[in-house]
Amino acid sequence: MFTRATRIALTFIVAATAIFSAVQVANGSDKHSYGGYKKITVTHGATDGTNSQQLDLGEPGHSVGDMLTVYIPFTGKYTGQLVGSLTTVAVDKPVAGKDVRTSELTFVFGDNKNQIVVGGQAVYEIAEPTLSVGVVTTRPVLGGSGKYSGATGYVESTRLQDNTWKHVFYIRYN
Repeated sequence: MFTRATRIALTFIVAATAIFSAVQVANGSDKHSYGGYKKITVTHGATDGTNSQQLDLGEPGHSVGDMLTVYIPFTGKYTGQLVGSLTTVAVDKPVAGKDVRTSELTFVFGDNKNQIVVGGQAVYEIAEPTLSVGVVTTRPVLGGSGKYSGATGYVESTRLQDNTWKHVFYIRYN
């Protein structure tokens, strides 16, 4: 089979590849590929009265048509903000005590030319203005601009125990 020199060279290549991959994952590099997608993790603070507004647009009280609007600055590695709205489209669906809300969310990176647009729907506890702590929802990436022109993929959003948020994008873009 292989000569001793070949075995040593192959061992070195495998070890170097493993170390490089581990460093990329540990650094949260958005250049690391996940099945052809690039991973970008965005964090921001809690959704509260300083950065959002609840609008009672349907019948009085919690009802179809109500909206939550947000403008929340990023924290962590990226500068920018999350802007957008969530609209209640069904109450006590798919079961009593839950509702369905659609989203129109734009993640703006740096200046206004670098954006990722997210849509879709998620199921919420009626009593909560946002997702419950620990719940992960997956929404489609509808497009992007600037650096993210032609973006496709999805984002997994999680409200963390301290009420801050983590959004992990798995996207392809030009």
